[in-house]
Amino acid sequence: MADHVPSEAGLFGMYPITRLTAAASWGLGPLLVSVCLLVVQILKEPTCCNLWPIGLALVLFMSLSAVLIGAAVGRLVALFDPPSPVYMALLIIGLFLGASAPAKEAAEEREEWQTYARSCVNQSGHGHEVYVDVCRYHDQYDSLQSCHLRNVAAAYALRKAGRDAVNAYMQPIKPAGCR
Repeated sequence: MADHVPSEAGLFGMYPITRLTAAASWGLGPLLVSVCLLVVQILKEPTCCNLWPIGLALVLFMSLSAVLIGAAVGRLVALFDPPSPVYMALLIIGLFLGASAPAKEAAEEREEWQTYARSCVNQSGHGHEVYVDVCRYHDQYDSLQSCHLRNVAAAYALRKAGRDAVNAYMQPIKPAGCR
């Protein structure tokens, strides 16, 4: 066996012989965590998770593909050995992109519940009538929950936003006569 000089490419550069075993091990970790979380969720709510086999297959696919892509990138970095400033710039860009993803998702969630909140005020029909009737005696949060009684996604988004945030957002746009 030839000596291998460790590179800055991480575990895959240090142990090229066990590359596939390491990829499988790193990829199976998220799958095991997902299985444990799924078991806990099923124990709490037995009817919650009808599509769990599909979810586990997706977790397995994504976790293994992410590790294999990381291994390939690590191997390329080890082969081409870019200059340190280029390597650091790529690392900083990658970290920035990874850190900005949750902020973008949070902004989309915030816009989602605000859209649901505005829809009760602006729409016509049964949901709007329920909202107006309930808002006379209850706060905006409860009124919007009543408006979206049949829309589970909207009710969840409003619950996730919280009573204080919903009431504060709705204060300037609520109809006259509402609390």
